[in-house]
Amino acid sequence: MPTLIGRLYLLLNLKYRRSRDLINQHLHHMIEQEFQEAPMMRAERKKISLIASLIASLQQDEKLEASKTEEDKKGLSRAEVLDEMLAFLMAGYSTTTAALTWFIHLVSVHPEVQNKIKKELAQYNMQSLSVEQLDSFSYLDCVLREVFRLVPPAFGTLRTLTVDDRLPSTGAELRKGDLVFIAIHNMGRDRRYWSGPVDPDQFYPERFLVEGNDINNNKAASIPFGGSWNS
Repeated sequence: MPTLIGRLYLLLNLKYRRSRDLINQHLHHMIEQEFQEAPMMRAERKKISLIASLIASLQQDEKLEASKTEEDKKGLSRAEVLDEMLAFLMAGYSTTTAALTWFIHLVSVHPEVQNKIKKELAQYNMQSLSVEQLDSFSYLDCVLREVFRLVPPAFGTLRTLTVDDRLPSTGAELRKGDLVFIAIHNMGRDRRYWSGPVDPDQFYPERFLVEGNDINNNKAASIPFGGSWNS
């Protein structure tokens, strides 16, 4: 009953409907803009653009794909692309807010880290920064990665197995179709992968510097955004 009441409330809420329509209109415009790009350009932008990646997966014949079974379908429909973009928009808003909140808190209680960030930023004297200059902030990058490791925006993520598998550490058998929960928060504090000079429960950005890197650091041990190539 509460779910039904909530849906009716949203359906009758004019302000909500206007906001929803505005967001959908903007997303539709972004999809059409990307769709007009040449396939060659889209292929180059796939790894840095979520929209380009989704459009590259767009179905060529939606009616034909709709008649197939779920396992036989290929690509995404326009409605699915829109849903994916909306999901990323909402998820990106909440996770970015959480990440910035923790960044401000952790830096504020560690003044030595704050001073190092200021020193690194001071070299550009408040001028407009290019992407290349932003990429050169090695210590700031370490701080951000440490924030994501210690307090990831998402506690965990789910994945559905597409093939049978076996866990190497325990020998447990997993079957195709099984839903697996990946505990991102726990992995970021697992002492098997974070055995540096400072306890993994402590905030220590230097663990991501080359010269101070944890001995057993594993790239997959810290996957705050899921670990894909565009995360």
